[in-house]
Amino acid sequence: MISWFMLGVINLVVILALALHPYIAAKAVLFGVYVPESDRSDPLVTGMRRRFALSVFFAAVLGDAAAARVVVASGGSDEVLMPVLFAIQILTVVIAYVRFRKAALQLKKDRGWESPAQAGKRVVNLQFHERSKSFNSAWYAVHLLIVAVSVIGAIVMWDRIPETLVTHYNGRWEADGWSEKSTGSVFQFNFIQLGMIVLFLLIHATVRHAKQVLDPAQPEKSMAREIRFRKQNAVFLWALSLMVVALFSLIQGSILYNWNHETVIAISIIFPAAVILFLILFMIYLSKQGWEGPNDPAFLEDNKWKAGGLFYYSKEDPALLVPKRIGLGYTINFAHPIGWVILGVILAAPLLIVIISLAN
Repeated sequence: MISWFMLGVINLVVILALALHPYIAAKAVLFGVYVPESDRSDPLVTGMRRRFALSVFFAAVLGDAAAARVVVASGGSDEVLMPVLFAIQILTVVIAYVRFRKAALQLKKDRGWESPAQAGKRVVNLQFHERSKSFNSAWYAVHLLIVAVSVIGAIVMWDRIPETLVTHYNGRWEADGWSEKSTGSVFQFNFIQLGMIVLFLLIHATVRHAKQVLDPAQPEKSMAREIRFRKQNAVFLWALSLMVVALFSLIQGSILYNWNHETVIAISIIFPAAVILFLILFMIYLSKQGWEGPNDPAFLEDNKWKAGGLFYYSKEDPALLVPKRIGLGYTINFAHPIGWVILGVILAAPLLIVIISLAN
C-alpha cells in the first residue's frame, strides 16, 4: 500500500505551489498580465490573488474526495489513486487560472493598463558582465564530487551488487522491471548526472552572458537589480541541480545496494516534494525582498506572451533567452528556430544519455 503520509506530503506541497503562485510571482504580473506599479497593491488585484488561492484549495478538496470515491469503487486499488487525484486537481487549477486571467485582462481594459513604453535609447555598462560573475561556475565541482563518490562506491562494492537489478516499480511500488548487472546498468545514473551537469553549466553560462537591459533613467539602480536577479537565478539553478544530482545518486544506491522497500518509496516521493518545496520557499524569499520583476522589455510587454504568459514569442527581439513571467529563471524566445533547437537539446539530452548508458 502507498504510504498515506507520503502521499499527503507530496500532495500538500503541490497544492501549496499552485495556490501560492500569485503571491510568490513577480508583483508586476497578475495571471500573465502586466500591472502598473501604482495598481499592484489595489484591493481588486490583491483580492484576485486571494480568491485564486481559495479556488486551488477547493480543487484540492475536490480531488481528494473524487480520488477516495474512485479507490472505494475500484476495491481499494492504490494504482488509480494518484493519477485521479492529480488529474482532477490540475484540471480544476487550469480552469481557475483561465478564469482569473480573463478577469485580469478585463481589469486591464477597464483601468487602461499599458506596458511602459521603451525609449529608443539603450544604456550599456561595461562593468556589468564583470560584476555579474559573483557566482562562479566552479561551485559545480560539488556536483562532480557527488558523482565521483557514487562511482567509486559502486566500483569498490562491485562484488556485492546483485547480478539482477530492479529497474522499475508499478503503482503499488512492487518491482516489475529488472536488468542484468553490467557497466551500463550500474553506472547509467552517473552518465545521466554528468549529462545534466553539463546541461546546467551551459544554462548557467548562457544566463550570465544574456543581454543587459538597463533603465536609462536609473542606470545604476537597474543594473544592481539586474545583477541581483541573475545572481539569485544562478544560486537557485545551482541548488536545484545539486538536489537533482543527489536524487539520482540516492536512486542508484537504492538499486545497487538493496535498500529496504520503505526507503525506496521515501526517496521516490519525499525527495521530489522537497525540491518543489525548496522552489516555493525560494520564491517566497524573493517576494519578501520586494521582487517586482526584471527591467527587460520582454518581461513587460503583454502582447509578446502566449498561453497566459507561459511562452514568449517575438520576431523583433533578437534575444534567445528572456526572463520568465511565470516561475523563476529564463525561458526561450520561440519565434527563433534556434530557440526550438535549444529546447530540443534540453529535452533530448537526458533521453539520449539513458539510451547510450543502457546500450553499454
